Amino acid sequence: MCGADSCWAFAAVAATEGLIKIETGNVTPLSAQQVLDCTGGDNTCKGGHIHEALRYIATASAGGRLSTDTSYRPYDGEKGTCAAGSGSASSSSVAVVIRGVQKVTPHDKDALRAAVERQPVAADMDSSDPEFRGFKGGRVYRGSAGCGKKRNHAVAVVGYGTASAGPPYWLLKDSWGTDWGENGYMRIAVDADCGVSSRPAYPFV
Repeated sequence: MCGADSCWAFAAVAATEGLIKIETGNVTPLSAQQVLDCTGGDNTCKGGHIHEALRYIATASAGGRLSTDTSYRPYDGEKGTCAAGSGSASSSSVAVVIRGVQKVTPHDKDALRAAVERQPVAADMDSSDPEFRGFKGGRVYRGSAGCGKKRNHAVAVVGYGTASAGPPYWLLKDSWGTDWGENGYMRIAVDADCGVSSRPAYPFV
């Protein structure tokens, strides 16, 4: 689940865009609004599931209905009627077909690192800590005591590294804009990852 936004859709889109960039060399912005509108079940602008979003993306891609950001209606944060393939929204010319979704072994940080070495990965996490929400960067975030007990946010894990004289970290891409964190990104300590390794998944071609 995620909080009062569409972070689950943005995380799935970011992971997919990263894979398309790796496969084609081109940046292809995809429509988070399409994923919000068209992923069924209880996936709304108030919360959703990255695994279901990724499965929708794979289905839409296989059917030629995966839209770019400019070929679907602009993101407005409200779940609307799915327009993909209806004639009211044009399908994109995305050059890569997403064929499925692969889950990473839960709570296996070595497995997550191996996956991130290949491509960005969508992940749930705990963002309850006020320090997380107000994070301004400049350091590796370590989380508060007990961080990771909830899954109320979603991000894309786009890399990892080791800070100078600091701990190994995951590099996260968030959906809260460039004013948050380090230009929209966060370095979070691997050994205090607030649940990032609890349930990650990624698309494959």
